[in-house]
Amino acid sequence: MNKIYLLAATILAAFNVQAGSIPLTNGDFEATTANYFGGFDPTPDTTPGWSDYGTVADGGVENNGWWGTYKSGRSAFIANGTGAYNTSGHTIQDGEVFTVGFVGKQGWSGPTQITITLFYNTPGTPSTPLNVIGTFTQDLTGTWTQYYSGEIAATAESVGGTLGVIIEKTGAGVMAFDEVTLSGIVPTPTATFTLQPPASVSKFVDESLTLSAVAISNDPITFQWQKSTDGGTTWADVEGETGTSYTLFPSYAENGAKFRVNATNTSGTVASTVTTLTVSYPAPTVTKGLVSHTVVTGTGDVTFTAEATGRGALTFQWSKNGVLIPEASGSLTVSALTVADTATYTLVIADDAATTEWSLPATTVTLTAQLTVVDPAATTVAYYRFEEGVDAAPLASAADSEGTNTMTGVGAPNFTTYSSIVPAATVPKTGASNTLASSFPAGSFNALVAPINGTLATTTFTDFTIECYVQFKDLDAWQTMVGRDDSGSPGQGTSSSNLFDLQKLGNNIGDNSNRIRASFNTATDTMLEVVGTLAPVVGQWYHVAAVGDSVAGTCTLYIDGISVGSVTGFPGLRVPTAGSTTPWTIGRGQYGGNSTDYVHGSIDEVRFSRVALPVSKFLLSPADPSPFTTWINAYTALSDKTAGGDPDHDGMTNDQEFAFGLNPSSGASVNPIIALPNKATGVFRYTRLNPAVSGRTYTVKTSTTMTGWTTDAGAGQVVTATNGDVQTVTVTLSGALLSQPKLFVRVSAE
Repeated sequence: MNKIYLLAATILAAFNVQAGSIPLTNGDFEATTANYFGGFDPTPDTTPGWSDYGTVADGGVENNGWWGTYKSGRSAFIANGTGAYNTSGHTIQDGEVFTVGFVGKQGWSGPTQITITLFYNTPGTPSTPLNVIGTFTQDLTGTWTQYYSGEIAATAESVGGTLGVIIEKTGAGVMAFDEVTLSGIVPTPTATFTLQPPASVSKFVDESLTLSAVAISNDPITFQWQKSTDGGTTWADVEGETGTSYTLFPSYAENGAKFRVNATNTSGTVASTVTTLTVSYPAPTVTKGLVSHTVVTGTGDVTFTAEATGRGALTFQWSKNGVLIPEASGSLTVSALTVADTATYTLVIADDAATTEWSLPATTVTLTAQLTVVDPAATTVAYYRFEEGVDAAPLASAADSEGTNTMTGVGAPNFTTYSSIVPAATVPKTGASNTLASSFPAGSFNALVAPINGTLATTTFTDFTIECYVQFKDLDAWQTMVGRDDSGSPGQGTSSSNLFDLQKLGNNIGDNSNRIRASFNTATDTMLEVVGTLAPVVGQWYHVAAVGDSVAGTCTLYIDGISVGSVTGFPGLRVPTAGSTTPWTIGRGQYGGNSTDYVHGSIDEVRFSRVALPVSKFLLSPADPSPFTTWINAYTALSDKTAGGDPDHDGMTNDQEFAFGLNPSSGASVNPIIALPNKATGVFRYTRLNPAVSGRTYTVKTSTTMTGWTTDAGAGQVVTATNGDVQTVTVTLSGALLSQPKLFVRVSAE
């Protein structure tokens, strides 16, 4: 007789599978009494784990017989009959691939074949097989013992079933078999991307670009970034870029290039989405913008100055109301000012880098500024100084020191009074003596009302500056310092409020509680408001000014000479119907046609001007503005000029952009690090405002964890370039730090 032996030869690719040996009862036939000629399941010589498949007339388990076994002990054979089967008890998984291993031997007659069939649950019979998963047949061509194996994949129908194996003799002759084993593997799927690179991205030449992707898998993943310069037809590996992110500084030659990353695991390679890169040349970066000026005739020269940086050489072209001016620098001086010099001045700054490097048109940025020259005699419409009375005396009427718009005191039981408590002994702007202010008692209804037919009432405030000093005795309720009544309810305005209010908000309106605001109806029947960022405290004097500039289209609120808020879309104040009852007031407001919002405190130096005055023309002109204030006010269009503000939404506060010489009006001006640290030399570059201007100390700090920072006392800092007050600093880190496998660097301005 010939025998066929069965032995598992399970081969698993490294990291490729979730796999394991599948227990098979008595696969080596050692737990058996020799029962040759009797089949696999006669009683009493039952072979544990095995049963006859069909009829086995001459077959079973033998000891080391006359034809030999695979090893000392027992093995199985079939000389005359069909086969045997064994059920493993293993539950079949989706996607599982099985390996059946065995040792087989051919008898003296042949050829002999052995057929392996995997089934689930029940095998059926040779004439009516059931639940077949798959099968393979192996020729046995020699008389010497050999190892064989084959793979069969689970079917969808078999998932969840119990795995079994059938061994059949399908050729002539005798077969012997032994060491039957099963193993199963569940191939790992290809990697799955959970974060894809963007479909498109735009960058300037040499601007840092980092593409990132995240992929997950049950086994390790390798990454390879690729680049295509022919629209995605062919792809080439980017040398050395085998991480989850890829940082580059693109040249214009890479305009239109495509990038992707391949994620490879043991099951194959998948590609990420494709990023199309658009590269352009940046416009010049404005480091100091133009500032509009409102001056009176006879003022000395007015100089417009702008500063910018660029990749290439910069050129400057000025124009006045569209007419070119032959001035080739970033500074333009207008002399001998008259009303005729009122104009819009425009500066176009061009950078020739795109032209010299790629023959492209130069990139440009356009700046504008307004010069308004007015007759000083017509600047102030009304000015209430309260110097005509006596301390503590009732203030029955308030004189207009610049005209005839005398205001009348109203209220009961106590009129407004004069008070010797004043913001300063002299008016900072004019130097005039200041001895009295107006005082409005808390808990009463007192105010000052201007005539409805005077010049204050009839002046059209296309532009305006309304300013006053105020000191609050309490912060209860809403309190209006300067207002203009509407003519009833409904009135001429677009809401139930006054036509104009310069007021303190109520103390119960959330984040804006007690803040100063200016609200008003405009010449185009809209309602605008500016809410400041400062909430006053009791007992302190504040200079408050609202400035409307129809040319710039803005209304800005100032407290103590500092801009605390601005709104755009200002076309001028609403012009009331001629002869209507819409007087200007001091000390109260109006809502729904009813007087309300009375001041509890003191008011002084109330001035109405029909022009948009700069801070330098306010009654309060900051004697020594801070470097930050001077710098931030150069950017006239900012919506938020506070140190902690971020009007360009780039994540950098105004104070941070000031310290590092950035542009607070441009979201693209966000990173002062203009050259990243070199791993070999420790050299990097950053920009900063000249410390003599900023008053800051710039310190290089490092960390290996980003949780604790240490000053690099040995770092060298050398100014290698300047542009106005902005310096480019080259830093060389201490050599000892360069051996760190990972190092984070930052510059602190303190």
